[in-house]
Amino acid sequence: MRHDNPAASTNAGMEAETQQILHFLRLIASADGPEGVLAAVRSYLNAWTSERIARVREVDGGQGPFDSDLRVVPLSTLGNLSRLRDRVRDRCFAFKQAGIQSTPELVELDEILSLATRFAESTKTPEFKARSATLGKRSALLNFL
Repeated sequence: MRHDNPAASTNAGMEAETQQILHFLRLIASADGPEGVLAAVRSYLNAWTSERIARVREVDGGQGPFDSDLRVVPLSTLGNLSRLRDRVRDRCFAFKQAGIQSTPELVELDEILSLATRFAESTKTPEFKARSATLGKRSALLNFL
């Protein structure tokens, strides 16, 4: 007789989500310039399931990266990415100020968008270009991951 273990199933799901997040962090970290970062973020957002999108839409006040039809909003410039990051961060801050816990999905979005924005901005600097010429596409973040 087989006994299913819900805890093991939950742990396996969490492990898969963690591996997926690490995959997209590696894509962001290995991106070649702002356009590469934007492409990695678009891939990350397009990988979201409709269930996860719906959970974010319940709490994001229409300020997140998904429209009412659960599609990814256009993300074509670094300015779009920065504004999206700011809106998600503001929503998380508002929840914190109100004593309300943010959903894990909203916190994840905040962290990924913040990291992607910082990394995209850093790839425009002469220091990054010089380091890339020396190290290739491998960054300190990529080596960490």
